[in-house]
Amino acid sequence: MGQFRPPRRRIRRVFSGSCPVRIGPRGSFLEGCSNPTVQLKSVNTVYYKLDEQGALMDESGSGTQFTAVGGPTETDGLVYGTSVEFVRASAQYLKIPAAQGDALGLPTDDQAFTVAGWFKLTAKSDYYSLFARVDGAAGKDGTYVIYRWHANDRYSFYVGNNTAFAQVFAGNYGDTVVGDKVFIVCWHDPDADTINIQVNDGTPDSAAWAGGTQGLGSQEGSGVTNVGALANTFDRADVIAGPVYKFNSVLSAQHRSDLYNAGSGVMVLPSGIAALNPVWFKLDGLDSIRVDSGPLGLHLTDNGAVASAPGHVHVRAADFELSNVEHLSVSNNDAFTFVGGKTYAVWFKAESLPAVAMVWGHHTDDGKQYSFFGHDSGAWKFQTGRGASATVVTESADVATGTDVLAIAWFDPVRDKLFLQINSNPPVSSDSPDVPSTYFLNDTSTPLNLGRRTLPSDNNYWDGTVGPLAILDGVLTAAQRALLWNGGAGLALF
Repeated sequence: MGQFRPPRRRIRRVFSGSCPVRIGPRGSFLEGCSNPTVQLKSVNTVYYKLDEQGALMDESGSGTQFTAVGGPTETDGLVYGTSVEFVRASAQYLKIPAAQGDALGLPTDDQAFTVAGWFKLTAKSDYYSLFARVDGAAGKDGTYVIYRWHANDRYSFYVGNNTAFAQVFAGNYGDTVVGDKVFIVCWHDPDADTINIQVNDGTPDSAAWAGGTQGLGSQEGSGVTNVGALANTFDRADVIAGPVYKFNSVLSAQHRSDLYNAGSGVMVLPSGIAALNPVWFKLDGLDSIRVDSGPLGLHLTDNGAVASAPGHVHVRAADFELSNVEHLSVSNNDAFTFVGGKTYAVWFKAESLPAVAMVWGHHTDDGKQYSFFGHDSGAWKFQTGRGASATVVTESADVATGTDVLAIAWFDPVRDKLFLQINSNPPVSSDSPDVPSTYFLNDTSTPLNLGRRTLPSDNNYWDGTVGPLAILDGVLTAAQRALLWNGGAGLALF
């Protein structure tokens, strides 16, 4: 059972970066920046992307994770590259047992909270529970449930305290629709004594509820948190889900709108980086196409059955085997040319380091125009240009195999230099008189490759994991590079 927390009446300020967020009585949001990164990191968020199989971890760091029951599968994502699909007849759902669920339960006072998620019905017949924290023994006597309610064909929000309950229906949204992607956000407002539901960016519906948030009372020990079902076999759903959230606060209308983001959801990029039109390969999928989570929608093609392995920033990373001469590639050179500033940021881990091993690279077929990053003769190398006049910058940092590394490589057109930074080391640079302009890599037959350099006669394959990789149209500040490093942990909320 959650720990007792006395009501909070004073206003306090929480600082995330340079942005103050004012939190009012009982955790209600009063104001703050509209940047979603600040919102998600400042109010004790529990955040599951649900975009990979296996260990479906809380990306906010609480350590809780869902266990898959009945074999739900990956499918095209609602916000990220993949989401989880549940088939009701196959008894498929995700479950967190009570022993891991403190972050998802509620304390025994009148607590503000918000739960939300992205969902798409694939069929509808009976009661469908989409996201629930309930008592596994008593079924519907629980803390909160986001439902599709069959009697009136409405999405609904249910809050109970084992002795009483309240329910509100999304009447302003209307009938549920199979195949429509929706963002459902529900909250308990202890100051107004209401529960509320909003679908997409529509008008919220409210219902009175003065029963507080009593957790699960004496039943807390048997409480479970499920996606795709209510309590084990109860009220399962034919639905695609992910991501889902829980906040220990009431979000403002602006915050809810930010999360909906005109139907696209949020990648939760650090402040300022999202404006740089990123290509963002998380490389955490199990399938043959590794999805670009950025706005350009560029997707990598698998060449050689690249497997996955445990990741450092995300749960999984792409795993390249040297003996298999395998790589990932995508052809869209407009996104990769060095017209103006350009930044590549990539996490990787070497299993072995042969004389030359490349993490990523471009090459024209004749080898006269190229850009690549990798390990060459005992040093890390970022090189770009054409022919004999190419520019190279090297970093001799001693990084052992089996160690996760962040490399940030960029061209600064104002200073006319190439830069390379390994982890949090000071950047090294080189003057670049021949650095790329509009002519560079304008041959559309030349792909971006991950796991090799590209030149057909000299592939220099990588042996180890790669991921994530960001390609940004601009030069990052030192503070933004520090955000990507994040003390060596990277940023999971992309």
